[in-house]
Parts: sequence; C-alpha cells; structure tokens
Amino acid sequence: MTAAAWLMAGCAPFGGAAPKLEISARPSLYPGFDSRVTDYVTRCAEHPVELSVSSPPGTETAVDGGTARGGNFTARVKLAGGRAFRFTVSDLRHRNARRQGSTTYNVRCLPSDFPPFSAYHSGATEASLYVVTPTLSLGPAKSPYIAIFDPDGAPLWWMRSGPQPVDAQSLPDGDLVWAHYPNGSTAEHSLDGRLVRTYSAPHGPPDPHEFRLLPNGDYFVAVYEQRRVDLTPCDAPAKGSIFDPVIEELRPDGSLLWSWDTAAHIPLTEVAPLWHGFCRGGDPYHFNSIAPDRSAFSLSTGIGAPGNDVVLSYRHEDAIYDVDKASGRIIWKLGGTIRPDLTNLTVLNDPAFDGGGGFGGQHDVRLLGDGTLTVYDNAVVRPRRPRAVRYGIDPAGHSASLLEQVNAPGVTTALYSGSATKLAGGDWVISDGASASAAVAELAPSRGLVFALRFGDALYSYRADLVPPGRLSRSALRAGMDAMHPR
Repeated sequence: MTAAAWLMAGCAPFGGAAPKLEISARPSLYPGFDSRVTDYVTRCAEHPVELSVSSPPGTETAVDGGTARGGNFTARVKLAGGRAFRFTVSDLRHRNARRQGSTTYNVRCLPSDFPPFSAYHSGATEASLYVVTPTLSLGPAKSPYIAIFDPDGAPLWWMRSGPQPVDAQSLPDGDLVWAHYPNGSTAEHSLDGRLVRTYSAPHGPPDPHEFRLLPNGDYFVAVYEQRRVDLTPCDAPAKGSIFDPVIEELRPDGSLLWSWDTAAHIPLTEVAPLWHGFCRGGDPYHFNSIAPDRSAFSLSTGIGAPGNDVVLSYRHEDAIYDVDKASGRIIWKLGGTIRPDLTNLTVLNDPAFDGGGGFGGQHDVRLLGDGTLTVYDNAVVRPRRPRAVRYGIDPAGHSASLLEQVNAPGVTTALYSGSATKLAGGDWVISDGASASAAVAELAPSRGLVFALRFGDALYSYRADLVPPGRLSRSALRAGMDAMHPR
C-alpha cells in the first residue's frame, strides 16, 4: 500500500523481517512487536495484559520483575491506565549477558478514553518526538489529552488536562506548556505532571491560538479588546462590535513590555470577502501566529544586524504582516488585498499568487535562522490542496520568492488550524488542520512520506511541535509517566 493510500484508508503498516524473538499480547501491543522497538502501548484499562513469549534457544525473558524463563510461556500483568510494566530479554550466549546482552521493553496501558490513532513509519525520520494535542474535532468527539509520540507510532507520554488543551510545546528545560481552548489559560507543567507556572496577561486572558516564549523568558500572546466600529467594509451595519487582537510582549513576571493594537493599524477594508461573515460576527482579524525576527539579518532592510520585527498572521486577511516593534509601523505585507500605503511584497515563482487567489486562511507563520519564512497555507476556497511553503524575503526588492512547496499525501482540505515545520536536515513536519483526512506527517525531500500519525473520531491536533534532539530522553518520559501513574 502506498503512503497516500494509507492516509486515505487509515491503515498502519509496519514493515521489516519477522524478529527471532516472538512476543504477542492480549489486548494487543501497539505497534506490533519488533525486537528493535522498545516502547509499546496497549488498551488494557479494563483487562489484564496476557503476554505470550516465544524465546529462541539461548535466551530468557523476565516479565514484570519475575523469574527469567526460556522457551514458550504466558504471563499475566494487571494494569490501570497510565501504568506500565517491563520485560527483559537476555541473550545467554554472550559473556556477562545480564549486563551486556539484555534488552528491556516497556508496555504502558492507555486510558480507556485516550483517542484512537494509527501510525505509518517508513525509514529514518529526522524528528525524534512529536508533541500533539488531538483535542479538536470536525464531529462531536472531544479529547482532553496532550501526548508525545515517537516515530514508531507509540505515545511515550501523555497527560489529561481539561477542558481542551491546544498548542502544546516542549520548552528548553524539558517542561511542556499548553493553552486551553477556548479560555486561553496557558500553563507550564513538568513531565511528572506538576504545575510549574501559569502565563497571564495584564489585560485579559490570552488568546489560545498562540504563545511564544523567548530565550530571555519574555513571551508573546494576544489579548482581545472589544471595540465599536463601522462595519460597512464587511457588508454589515454601520455600527457593530468586534474583538480586536492586541499583540503583547510580556516580561517573565507578566508585566507589559510592548503591545500593538491590530485595529489601529489594519482597517476592515483588508478583510477578505470570503471572511465577511466572520467580520459581521465580530471576528474580522482572527490572529493565529507570531514569529519574532531572530534571523541573521533585518527583515526590514535585508542588511545589517538582526531586526526588531515581529511577523504576524491573520487568517481573515489572508495575509502576513511584518511589524517594526520600535515604531509600530507595518514594514511589509505578504498576501491579501493590495494596500496603497504599504509595501506589498510581490510573490515570485508561486502559481498560487498568479491567478490562484493567494493564501487561503493561512496559519503558523515562522521565521528560520536564514531569514526565510514558512507558512501553512490552508488554501480555503482555493483551487489547490493545503500546503507548506517557504519563501525568501527581499525587503529591498519588495518581493517574496517561493523556495519550497510541500503537500501531505491524501489531504485535500484543511478548513482551519495546522502547522508546518521545516527541519534543519530538510524534512518537513506538517500537521494538517480541520479535515477528515488530517494527519501529522513527516516528509523527506528524496523519500516522500516517512511518518504519519492519524487520529480517529474526526480528531486532529491544532499544531504539532517537535522536540529537538537531546532535549527529552525516553527514560525521562517514562519516569514522568511513572511518577503520575505509580504502581
């Protein structure tokens, strides 16, 4: 079955030759046992795990701390959701086998309400861990879980956090931070589940669409101010109420360092016709992401020292804006309607901007260290599929050149949400937004799809965050889970 066919069918093939050691379980292990894979889950919240072992000659297996045995046998282990047991296989043909020739495997029980999922893995992945929040749905299903999956498709860590956690991110110290939908409360937790701190804003609860922590401890959020404005540019009555996203940079103690009022800088004439209904409903902007400029050169000038810009994405403008923090001035605009008083970047080499309508409700604008810009283009009501794109920005030449475009196999629509991450080695990780075929997918430049994770019950993850190599070890994730779910 091809990768695209798998995405459409929701199947989960795991290739490779059959291992010499044979392990099976009831309820079954996920993924299926492979001697090279050390971590598994099983849906055993209401049933003991019955592990069947067939050890090749010269090996012994010890289950859950029991006596090591050879040959064929069955062991039963009773678990509750979140708890784990281990079994160790020792090769007695090696000298000092207990220390050098043994492998320990981990089996953890999924809670009964953990969302259904399937995974596809084909070849080496550049990402080592995927942080997801499969909590949003096109249907009635809801889920309260944050989870960290490995490239074999096993969730190594999870935590229940109501009502609906979104946008979970791994922090440099190994903690995790996430927001809650719809109230925007944002909290940091350690791997053992302890609350480390909450992140607030002085002018109201943060918008759950975005939280960006900076290396110095400052953080960016958006808060909403209600305004009475003239709605006639949105084909609405002359007076109406809107929610105006105010972008804020806050110090580690939560005090205000910088703010930027969207409505004071972006008039309602820039709301794309597709989104006029949302404008009449009070949501003319729908801010969804911010990218502080940490590149090697200024996005404002293209030369000299790093700039002091922030790049902002607004879904209902189908546009991205570069803002100079010092002056509050919009330096350039990418996508959306042409605005005479601004520098509107001409998009080169991108058919989507040559009669294709431009962005369609884009999300997740990010800046890479080389100054290029990535976007997840949902392509809402556009004659194309959702895509991840990367542009080279030439501020002096008033242009943006398409450098890359990637589509996840099998995904034809993404009404909202989504993310696109370009990795240092060239792979892309795409978390497709609201779609019946949404998946978290990693694509390699020369090999295509190498990993995909898909959730049942029409659930999908708002974004996918990737844990940099060396930040979180499997042992740390196991220890965190064991602390939350001791036996």
